[in-house]
Amino acid sequence: MRERWKTLTVKYPILVSISTLLSGTMVAQLIGILTQPILGRIYTEEQFGLHAILLAIPLTVVAVGALRYDMAIMLPSDESESRRLLRASLAIIGILSLLTTLVTWVFRTPISELVNAPELAPWLPISGLIVATLGGIGTITFWLNRQLEYGTISRNRMLMAGAQAGGQIGAHYVGLGGLFGLVWGQILAQGAAIGLLAHRARDAIFTPSGCTTPLKELFSRYKKMPLLNAPNALVDAFRINGIVVLLGMAYSAAIVGQFGRSWGLMQAPVTLIAGAISQVFYQRFATAKRGELYKLVRLSVLVAIGAAAIPFLILFVIAPWLVPWFLGPTWELAGVISQALIPWLFIMVATSPISTVFVVVNRQQDMLMFAIAYALIPLSLIFLFGAKLDIVAMMWLISATMSIMLIGLTALTLWVAHRFDHGEETYEVE
Repeated sequence: MRERWKTLTVKYPILVSISTLLSGTMVAQLIGILTQPILGRIYTEEQFGLHAILLAIPLTVVAVGALRYDMAIMLPSDESESRRLLRASLAIIGILSLLTTLVTWVFRTPISELVNAPELAPWLPISGLIVATLGGIGTITFWLNRQLEYGTISRNRMLMAGAQAGGQIGAHYVGLGGLFGLVWGQILAQGAAIGLLAHRARDAIFTPSGCTTPLKELFSRYKKMPLLNAPNALVDAFRINGIVVLLGMAYSAAIVGQFGRSWGLMQAPVTLIAGAISQVFYQRFATAKRGELYKLVRLSVLVAIGAAAIPFLILFVIAPWLVPWFLGPTWELAGVISQALIPWLFIMVATSPISTVFVVVNRQQDMLMFAIAYALIPLSLIFLFGAKLDIVAMMWLISATMSIMLIGLTALTLWVAHRFDHGEETYEVE
């Protein structure tokens, strides 16, 4: 078996990269999963719900924290240009984190009342710190991905998962539980993670890049990142976090807590399979020659679906029993919600690796149009039917609708890749 693996890795070097990232992601997910039974028994559904609602603002902002110039770090052939983009992206994140802190402090009371959670008012200004740490982690990860430092990325994921779970559990047992423990356990973990990454990339961050290309020219070259990809990322974040906020407004923080635990557990196989493949295939997509992209896209879809089919089928059958057994008796509703979400998440696995194709071939406008519809539909469903349907029926309705849309996205991506292979798309931004 070892010789067979060695032969395969020599023939297909990409397998080494995937396995490295997959192992780190797997350990990180394992840490998160194994600590859920403890967290589910020491924190209430309402506390988890309030934590999720609090994160809605910073997670939306961090989606465009670097105006998506962080994704452009992968693209220049000149290393010094990538260094300049890295430093510029981190500077943009710093500015937006300060603005987030200011806005959430000034408007903390009206915002908390709007989301039906007035107890969050004193916590909202911490959003800027979350933006800074998460944005920095994402940006530096793109740089390390360019350097093929998959081992560092893998170790960082394990560190953040372990530190967050340990911090949140430890906070409870020293009398600092509740929302305080959930929030600060996460922030301290993110601080440790960005410290590791910044140390590894310290030369690129703190040493002059030596780039002769003006920053204005780089921004102009990759202007579709903020003009098209940033709105796309913002719309996607608005969808995810908007669902959380609207569920809180239509139902309660406790329901948000049930949904959040369900979503988090069911995301584990998605992240495990699609996360590692996406990281590696983006690098392959970015360097693909004409005639290669369609095959790469098709390969990524087949690999992701093949890896996900059996785990998701098993989860669909046992989720209503498994989740409350695992998290505790107060989480029965989360088990039923999980079952409803599985069809959507399974199709999501296929689209996660290929979503970056639109960036590589500069067709972000296509992805943006899809993302807008993809965001508006679930939010509209909750807004229109939240008062009429119970939460389980609502989740089934959303899951079925989103699954159909993602199948359409897969077809669109294959079409875009086919056009690129036949000379109809270009990497360059006019």
